[in-house]
Amino acid sequence: MPRTLESIRAQSYECLDVILIDDGSVDRSGGICDDVCLVDSRFSVIHQVNQGPGLARNAGLKVAKGEYVGFVDAGDYIHSRFVESLVEQLDMEADVVLVGITMTESLYEDTTAYVGIIQTEKLSQEQLVFNLVSTTGDAVFPWSVVWNKMYRKSLISDLTFSDLICNEDQEFNLRVYLRTKTAVSIDNALYYYYKSPDSIVRNPNTKPKRLFTQTLSRYRMLSFLADEDKPEYRGWMLDYLYRHMLVRRILVGNTSVESEFNALSTEILRHTFLQYLFNRSILWKKKITFVLKWLRLI
Repeated sequence: MPRTLESIRAQSYECLDVILIDDGSVDRSGGICDDVCLVDSRFSVIHQVNQGPGLARNAGLKVAKGEYVGFVDAGDYIHSRFVESLVEQLDMEADVVLVGITMTESLYEDTTAYVGIIQTEKLSQEQLVFNLVSTTGDAVFPWSVVWNKMYRKSLISDLTFSDLICNEDQEFNLRVYLRTKTAVSIDNALYYYYKSPDSIVRNPNTKPKRLFTQTLSRYRMLSFLADEDKPEYRGWMLDYLYRHMLVRRILVGNTSVESEFNALSTEILRHTFLQYLFNRSILWKKKITFVLKWLRLI
């Protein structure tokens, strides 16, 4: 947490409105937030009972006043040119900008290191959606999280995060991408994702529930595409959902959520299998492979 705040305070772009969310912390985090607000007027803090990452972000969005909005997760940190680089692209009429990620197990990466020329690439809505929901696209992770991005606030002003224990950011981004006209990717890795051993995603006790929630979330994401005149989008999402469901069916076997997962997968198949079967964006080879593998599991 101190490293996170330190990196934000050291931004080359100084005109910041930083809203800290103390989401029912049981350590010193709440006091650390109060302390930084006393020494830096750009910071304010909201203390609330624990509600999870999605509702914590909603609390910040509700009071955010800036033209652009970004997120930094507690424990992670950012390069000194992170905000400057994203704002520069948003000022050039981009709706969403995302940056590269440095995966690290250290809290001491040099956040002032020379980054050279900022390398950018313009992205279409199709590229955004494809990379978010297609298992044949780029790795989903950079496209699904919210913390390596900055958004034009007018684009997301009526959107909120769900209260799911995970995957709430991927749901959010799909809805954002469906209304995005211009997006820019910055290749430079300006966000430092700290792989903390205490992270919830590394906790084996929560893994079964997270696996169930991820599948439920992917199913919900399919509904976001119901009104889109883009059958290829639904095909990418269906393929992603079915591949995901197949792997999760194996992983949740003999766990506390097995029966719950089986009921969910039965519902998914009942409501979407014909869509999956007849969507032309999905190869028949994939469909046949899924059916054969699924039959072996039941």
